[in-house]
Amino acid sequence: MPENENDSNKRGYDDTNDDKYDENAKFQKKDEITVKFLIPDVVVGAMLRRDSPVFKQIKKSVSYGPTPAKLLLSDKGVYYPGTNERVIVIAGPPYLVYKACCKFQDQIIDDMFLSTDTCGENRAGPRQGQMKLIVSSRSASIIIGKKGVHINDVSKYFNVDIDVHVPTHADLKNERIITIIGPSMNAFDALEPILYQVSQQSDQINQDYLYYKDIDLPIEQIEVNSKDKGKGRWAWQKGRKGRAFWTWVPDNK
Repeated sequence: MPENENDSNKRGYDDTNDDKYDENAKFQKKDEITVKFLIPDVVVGAMLRRDSPVFKQIKKSVSYGPTPAKLLLSDKGVYYPGTNERVIVIAGPPYLVYKACCKFQDQIIDDMFLSTDTCGENRAGPRQGQMKLIVSSRSASIIIGKKGVHINDVSKYFNVDIDVHVPTHADLKNERIITIIGPSMNAFDALEPILYQVSQQSDQINQDYLYYKDIDLPIEQIEVNSKDKGKGRWAWQKGRKGRAFWTWVPDNK
């Protein structure tokens, strides 16, 4: 039994058997991919503390093998347009990109100050229950599939909602925001087939982020509209012994 009950809900910090990411990872033989991971600024501040250099630790944990993953963090004050979140460019073999995304999402889940921050909650619910990635528009098309077949299958199988948001600015026309909403372990599991779809085509998102600072957009709220559940949001609730869980709350309640 883990020392902390909440550890059982994590994927990124399961470092007791890192060999599984090498020899047994389904993604290892695929080509390199690139995604941009969105992370609240308050969480970034915690990761860069001198007494706990979490960002460096995560970077080291995915810097092994013949093709190490590359991590680039956007400069202070450089946010993804329409959000108040920093950008982490993650490039490398899909199995290492997956591992890095899970580790960064763990930081979002665990950050004690996020719930009181301005970006701690939005119309889709608490930020801890949302994993946000930026991919190319072509990658998003493959993730969605013909008539939405791929994205609907993943959503139903892993019991999550997946939102594909199209940025409004012309300079972002080739980018899409993928938001996975739901219980933490479900989101981690849903991420695998999503990254697999990204690996199936060669048009990856560019690794630059500096042009974001020249794009001025108001903060946008991504609203979830699930065909199965109706219009509503995921609500963050506390259960016994501090265990967190999610409940779908329709808009009429």
